[in-house]
Amino acid sequence: MYRHLRQWSIVTVLYGKLSGRFSVYPCINGLLDHDAQIMVLHDIVNMTHEKHLFFCRRFNDVAITALNIKLSYESWEDVLSYKDVSMGFDKFLNIYLKNFYSSFPTKAVYKLSPPKPWLTQGIKISCRNKRKLYLISRHSQDPNKKTYYRRYCKVLQ
Repeated sequence: MYRHLRQWSIVTVLYGKLSGRFSVYPCINGLLDHDAQIMVLHDIVNMTHEKHLFFCRRFNDVAITALNIKLSYESWEDVLSYKDVSMGFDKFLNIYLKNFYSSFPTKAVYKLSPPKPWLTQGIKISCRNKRKLYLISRHSQDPNKKTYYRRYCKVLQ
């Protein structure tokens, strides 16, 4: 059984679902007899999300002070010992960026979708109330609360 599974590739697994919508090319990487395969997918629909992820760094006085302290503890003799200016600059940049990235880490932030002008303040309040009523009715055994929630949903539509 395991011998049979080892002969499968990603192409044979996905062939039934993506039949005719992809191309496969060999990629010889020079690592003994282990070659890779490149699969190019055609006609793939990109899904759009309401939230967009981007990364940012926060700069504050504490982090700037930490960077200055880290840089003061570095030995800069290696940077100055190079005869080649390019190699010295590369060494300086590596030291500086290592300390910079450790002092100011990146943080993932979600940017919300643009505001919807058709969504009035009254609709937003009603949606918040509907959510609260849903949570109350879900955790309650009282049939009156569930009935009230259902009627509220019908009115909101």
